[in-house]
Amino acid sequence: MLAKLLMLIFGMALIGAGVLAVRQQHIQIAHEMTATRLQVQELDDELTRLRARIAEKTRPELVASKVETLGPVRPIVRSESPAKPARDTAEDPAL
Repeated sequence: MLAKLLMLIFGMALIGAGVLAVRQQHIQIAHEMTATRLQVQELDDELTRLRARIAEKTRPELVASKVETLGPVRPIVRSESPAKPARDTAEDPAL
């Protein structure tokens, strides 16, 4: 009888230790997820700040004034091959 009682106590202790280990893993994962979410939020904030700086530095009037200081510019477009005309899909019932 005493052996059965000791085995029961030992088994319950093992189950309790297992439950505590699973609980600790759950808490650790929740902490890592929260830290990751905070890091993502910080990176999003930095991205927003960088986009605002880019928008400020690429205002049309600033770009135009910088282009004027460079002198005459030409577009970098190949003019050897003319653009293909757009197909009229209204006449073609297959499209």
